[in-house]
Amino acid sequence: MDLLLAWLALPLLLAALAGGLGLLVERLAATRIPGALVPVAGLAAVAVVGAAFAAWPAVAPAGTVALAALAAAGWGWVVLVRRPLRVDPAAAVVAGAAFACFALPIVASGEATFAGYVKLDDTATWLALVDHVLSDGRDLSNLEPSTYEATLAENLADGYPVGALVPFGVAAGIVGLDPAWAIQPYMAFAGALLALALWELGRPVVRSRTLRAVAAVVASQAALLHGYYLWGGVKEVFAAALVAGLAPLALRAGRGGGSWRALVPPGVVAAGLVAGLSAGGLAWALPALLGGAVLLFRERGPRAAAEHALAFAALLAALCAPQLAAGLVPPTSAPLTDDDAIGNLAEPLGPERLAGIWPAADFRFAAEAPMLTAALIAIAAAAGAAGVWLAWRRGAPGLPVYVGGAVAVALALLGGGSPWVGAKALAIASPAMPLAAALAGAAWLEARPRALGIAAVAALVAGIAWSSA
Repeated sequence: MDLLLAWLALPLLLAALAGGLGLLVERLAATRIPGALVPVAGLAAVAVVGAAFAAWPAVAPAGTVALAALAAAGWGWVVLVRRPLRVDPAAAVVAGAAFACFALPIVASGEATFAGYVKLDDTATWLALVDHVLSDGRDLSNLEPSTYEATLAENLADGYPVGALVPFGVAAGIVGLDPAWAIQPYMAFAGALLALALWELGRPVVRSRTLRAVAAVVASQAALLHGYYLWGGVKEVFAAALVAGLAPLALRAGRGGGSWRALVPPGVVAAGLVAGLSAGGLAWALPALLGGAVLLFRERGPRAAAEHALAFAALLAALCAPQLAAGLVPPTSAPLTDDDAIGNLAEPLGPERLAGIWPAADFRFAAEAPMLTAALIAIAAAAGAAGVWLAWRRGAPGLPVYVGGAVAVALALLGGGSPWVGAKALAIASPAMPLAAALAGAAWLEARPRALGIAAVAALVAGIAWSSA
């Protein structure tokens, strides 16, 4: 029964929560959000609202009811105004296929469980944080001295971001499932939303829905991100989905250039990154926001761009206030810029992980068949660069903004942060280059040179499948 609740009922409830809040965000924005991005915006909204309730202990117990009510309001608006809900079958297949790929290693065990605990015990910390914030917020005054209290005092009292953790705790409580069994399916759900965002990014680049679906699903399985999924990297999978979804939302807002309400969707997603990653989330949001600002500047001129920038800054400050008041930088076991802070890594990871291919039993160690692995990585990198150039040539800035921004932020954190922070950054950015490579191959398959397209797609699919296996 727990297996069915965890891998069937829980994802459906998460979809209802994220979909309802996403529709509410769309209503506040007074503009249509692409269907594939509605649940991405909704997941960010769940994180923002959950972090806000956690900031005030007096109202923390009402957070679950409030989120359920907001989701119901979003769906109720659809019913009241008779807004047509057009479910794209291809997008549904993309989300389902990505979810199945993430679910397979766990569901195949036949038990409701979670992975990676013997290599990284962060799962215990996530459970402690969620258990407490949903009932008492950040208030620790009622706790007696214990290891539980010490864990919370070391993290929660110093402003640890909880936005990425709240959704699985809320959903587990509504379903009646032990939160321990909700962690892995929640991450798989976030991985499915990542695939939907990648699907949307590929829309202007590749006409074939089948080829675009393959590109989105394959890129969502990037080796390093999948490795973090398998050892409890909740924040990394959560952030990867929001970073991919923010780029098209920010660019749409920049093109619209109308009411400030159009800024609500990218504002909510950017605030979701802050709720999940603390102030560091702003670094991941900045490239997409700058891309939207440039488009607005070109279409409406400097005055309109400045006015919208001020409105967006006020909106973002209001949405981020609860998390930023709790703490700008989350507590860590080692300095964020210490070259010796490798955490549970065996050694620092290199930028080659951005290619999405790393066939090894443990992503922390050397890859198998080094020469073949290096060749596959080289093909993926070359095809990825071609994909970015092709998208730019076709007037589709979403892919260049996403890939360029994610890679730039990851490399900056890799060079300026500790190895532990750098590895997390590489994981968050790792779907970007595989997506560009897969879309390049798909575009070549649609036109020419088809042989090059077959080679690129085959190398990428084989490399990522080999890594996942």
